[in-house]
Amino acid sequence: MIRLFFFSLILLLSFCVCAQELMPPVINHSTKIYGAASQNWGISSDENGVIYVANKEGLLRYDGQRWELFKLPNKTIIRSVFSYKGKIYTGSYEEFGYWEQNEYGSLKYTSLTHLIKSSFNNEEFWQIIAHDNGIAFRSFGKLYIYQNGAIKTRQPDFLINSILSRGDKLYLGSNEGKLFILNEAGFTPVSENSTKNSNPINCLTLLNDEIFVGTRLKGIYKLSENQLIPWPDERLNKFLSTNELNKIEAFDGKKIVFGTIKGGVLSYDINTGEMQNYHRGNGLQNNTVLALKTDKKTLWIGLDNGIDEIDLNAPITYYSDKSGELGAVYDVAYFNNKIYLASNTGAHILDKNKRNFIPGSQGQVWNFSEVSGHLLANHNQGVFEVKDSNFVPITESSGSYRLDPIPNKPNFFLNSTYNGLQLFEVINQSVKFEGSLESPNTPIENIVFQNDNTLWAAHPYKGFFKLSLNLNQAKTEQLKSYGYDTIFTAYKTKIHKIKNEISFFNAERWFRYNAITDSIERFKNIANYDGYSLISEDPDYYWFKNREGNGLVYTNFTTDSIFVYEPLLENHLIKGHEKVIKLNDSIHLITLNEGYASVNLNRLTQSRKNEYLEPPTLNKFSSEKSSLSLLNKDIEIPNEEASQITIQVSAPSLDHPRFVYKLSNKRRAYSDDGI
Repeated sequence: MIRLFFFSLILLLSFCVCAQELMPPVINHSTKIYGAASQNWGISSDENGVIYVANKEGLLRYDGQRWELFKLPNKTIIRSVFSYKGKIYTGSYEEFGYWEQNEYGSLKYTSLTHLIKSSFNNEEFWQIIAHDNGIAFRSFGKLYIYQNGAIKTRQPDFLINSILSRGDKLYLGSNEGKLFILNEAGFTPVSENSTKNSNPINCLTLLNDEIFVGTRLKGIYKLSENQLIPWPDERLNKFLSTNELNKIEAFDGKKIVFGTIKGGVLSYDINTGEMQNYHRGNGLQNNTVLALKTDKKTLWIGLDNGIDEIDLNAPITYYSDKSGELGAVYDVAYFNNKIYLASNTGAHILDKNKRNFIPGSQGQVWNFSEVSGHLLANHNQGVFEVKDSNFVPITESSGSYRLDPIPNKPNFFLNSTYNGLQLFEVINQSVKFEGSLESPNTPIENIVFQNDNTLWAAHPYKGFFKLSLNLNQAKTEQLKSYGYDTIFTAYKTKIHKIKNEISFFNAERWFRYNAITDSIERFKNIANYDGYSLISEDPDYYWFKNREGNGLVYTNFTTDSIFVYEPLLENHLIKGHEKVIKLNDSIHLITLNEGYASVNLNRLTQSRKNEYLEPPTLNKFSSEKSSLSLLNKDIEIPNEEASQITIQVSAPSLDHPRFVYKLSNKRRAYSDDGI
């Protein structure tokens, strides 16, 4: 029995492509999508994965299905947000309090400022954290700690730019470049020194119980034995100083994520020094970061214009070129430690994340073939050898689709061309064109050998042939021609070898050649893959593309299979020319318009094992005229209001889930938007 592992944005994922290096997917939530102002000052999440955003117009809530905006009674800007134990705390101008969900699924606000006993004027609250069984609200001038129904006010003699709770201690980053802790005596310096030139400390984070200190213009420090020690990576500190550090967040036990004013987001591995920069040019909507929040595997980014999310440990990453110079990629080859791209604009080389066009290769390149240590390109004008950055012609007699080795003839290859078949031979480590075969005078897109002397050849548009190869006489003889008939109801047929069976894909159905009866019949063993075309050439594992819907399937037909669906991956596939290239047992590349995707199967299967398919949450229930309480187990709707009912559900921990519902009349249907 075959079990399917679903890795999907129908159930599990999504993306936006980036440039010049492999990057994880970026999802953009524009102002049009979430329906509020452009500026987003803070982000938090609850235990169910629901996201809350402090927006210029109010509090945004996102349950994975829909965005909702809730405004304060005084309509002021919300500057900070923090979800904690069922309440969503927010801070604004001369106001802070909390929101709770009511019985109808909406949020109700409760102000806490009436509990303040001290003077309270012209203050905005920029940060909220949990500390010592209480909630701390920070303005630049004071701390307000809400605990046991009362508020205590603490005022230092310095400006407070950031706060952090570790154990029973509350740390404060000051405008004068020193780190303090709050205790019964007041505010005590915890660092014996200050930052360089007393540069203001504007953000703090905790990674593996160690405090990292961020400054606006002098990079980052680590607190060690009461000393602020500059982090010894000049590249990192230069980037942060140049782009003005604004926010900092720890992630995954080994990374720190930095949000800047001018340079977008930087993900930094403290162990390896590896850095990835996300910016306006490779996926972000804006380079000015106002808020960061890590939520399980996802990084949420509040921007000066929009909200973005990134899966920093995504098993699928992307290379994309938005310049228009690359075009659609039809093949990828890894050769001599460099990546070569075959595209409709020519051949390109990727070396150290820099893409260069190979001169003389302009035009359609369909495929790469590695032959006896040579990299050959099947080009619209013929067959060329790629020598570093040179494109050297071997033959320009006809456009070429691909090269295939002849079984048990290790030095001989057949070239499928726009006008029949050609023979190539490797002589003294050089690839030689030996001429065209006497064969059907017709375009041949690809061939599949049945045995040493029998092959099947597919026409690129209609039909296919069974041929006998006579290598001594350099010719083929047509044994039979197949075309549109009662078996093959579409003109185009794809030919493959699956588990040593000559296989045909026509009109979304699979067929096989029966050598005993010399006939073609339905391929019953893979009938479950009707509607799925084969897009890879590995002899043991197979990638299929769903032709009747979305998604890819990776399988060997015997053990667990993997279903992969990402909307943006789907949108960038080249329809009819999808291709998967195996680099090693774990890494597979998928050709795309404007680039390619890299699939890490080990990471993908591991992420699937760690997933929890949460049950849907009921968020709202309403009739035609009124909202109904979610507290009632049995809901009765008057007949006059029952002509239309609305049910809103969500599964916040899943990306773009598909919901299934069944009515009492046994009608079963699907919903992608949770309504």
